[in-house]
Amino acid sequence: MRHVFVIALLVTLAGCGGSADRSKVGHDLIVEYGCGACHHIGGVANADGNVGPPLTDFKAHHTIAGRLPRTFNDTVGWLLNPPATKPGTDMPVLNLTPAQARAITEYLYGQ
Repeated sequence: MRHVFVIALLVTLAGCGGSADRSKVGHDLIVEYGCGACHHIGGVANADGNVGPPLTDFKAHHTIAGRLPRTFNDTVGWLLNPPATKPGTDMPVLNLTPAQARAITEYLYGQ
């Protein structure tokens, strides 16, 4: 029973963070996963890669991978499994959790 309480408390606390907190988590995940090696990403030091498309001003992009409309949920789905959306893509599966993919998406939308 104690485990259920601890899990419920962690879920509640995770939901209490404001947008700025989630954006900071997204920024840190972008750094941790090395996204800047392939993408130029605004606000991320050394994120100046040019293998993938630039992700600066992400809100202005109309599509993801040239296929999906750029919506929050489609962006999360893309981050979770790029090859499922675009077979043969160079974008690897990063083994992100859904929460991590949402945090990165929130960061990209907040630029």
